Amino acid sequence: MIEKYGKIGGILAAILLVVGCSDLRLVPAYDPEIETGLNAYHVEVLDFISTMETSRASLKGSYKGETVSAYYAASNAALGNLVVQAEASEPDATCGQTRLSRLGLAGLGQRTEELANDLGNVLGSDLVPDGDEIARGSCTVITLRVLQANHKSMQDLHRIEGRLVPPTSTITRDLLNDSVRIALTTEKAKK
Repeated sequence: MIEKYGKIGGILAAILLVVGCSDLRLVPAYDPEIETGLNAYHVEVLDFISTMETSRASLKGSYKGETVSAYYAASNAALGNLVVQAEASEPDATCGQTRLSRLGLAGLGQRTEELANDLGNVLGSDLVPDGDEIARGSCTVITLRVLQANHKSMQDLHRIEGRLVPPTSTITRDLLNDSVRIALTTEKAKK
């Protein structure tokens, strides 16, 4: 009996040694640059929304203002870079339905597309994100793409309404807070 357990113990020790010394990872690697980028984006978007709310009467708050154009160009580039960075760090990863469910994101692609269609119908926007494209890749990539789509929705609403003021600014602030929180939670879960 002891010999049997000794052999099993030896086999388990050998397996742990091989796994411990190999590149095999059961959890994707945490990327501190993604967390740093998300935090920087979050501070900037909250500052931008607050500035737009207090600049409602001036050209500074107008969608056509130089400051606004520069902000959207820079923030779209920063979010795009985060998506590419996440894709590059886990090029073949997928976020299965079980993992999506645990993150509260089950049916994400379909819901994102439905919301975009509803917004497009109400506001006349020509932007309808491809839900299947958003829901492809690692869980981090998916949450970053959702954040990117929500940011684009804020930009579209700002463009259509001309200004970013309550209640639109309140709704977009809440939406982006939730999007950043989910993306940070997803990345921090890798620690």
